Amino acid sequence: FIFNIKTKDRINNKIIAVMPFINSQSDSSKDYFFDGITEDLIIDLSKVDAFSVISRNSVFNYKNKNYSDKEVAKIFNADYLLKGNARIRGDFIRINVELVNGKTGSNIWADRFEQPKEEIFSLQDSLVINIVNQLSVKLTENEEKKIKSIKTLNLEAYDLYKRGLASQNSLEAREFYKKAINLDPSFGRA
Repeated sequence: FIFNIKTKDRINNKIIAVMPFINSQSDSSKDYFFDGITEDLIIDLSKVDAFSVISRNSVFNYKNKNYSDKEVAKIFNADYLLKGNARIRGDFIRINVELVNGKTGSNIWADRFEQPKEEIFSLQDSLVINIVNQLSVKLTENEEKKIKSIKTLNLEAYDLYKRGLASQNSLEAREFYKKAINLDPSFGRA
């Protein structure tokens, strides 16, 4: 088989490294959920033609490690780092996020977002739109549609999907995905 994959011309794009979001809670059993936020932001920012986004495997080498923003940006040749931390308080999720200039290490933008857990997808969409705006990028209608496309409305299905991604056992992961699909048969990622 020969695949003709159309790639984007990303020579002059802004390079962004979405660093692993920090779980601000003492409960490490929820790490998969916060890792999922990082992964979703990587996916959504990759849908914007003006950005080149560093891969998940590369940035996750820095999970739970202390690092200098400028040094990591230099390693990735990244113009910007997106960093954050998150926690769940009752029925709400709070995300603190900052966009860092890779050359200077200074904050370009920082903000706090808090919404009910079941609104995690609109919260992530808001984050992406804010980042795009801060970097003075104009989204095409198609890019905006891709970013705001409905992932799933079922938070439990999303949670099971993220558990599957985090699982080190492929059989266990498959069971999580099956349960997610049973809860929401239209959830394509699962």
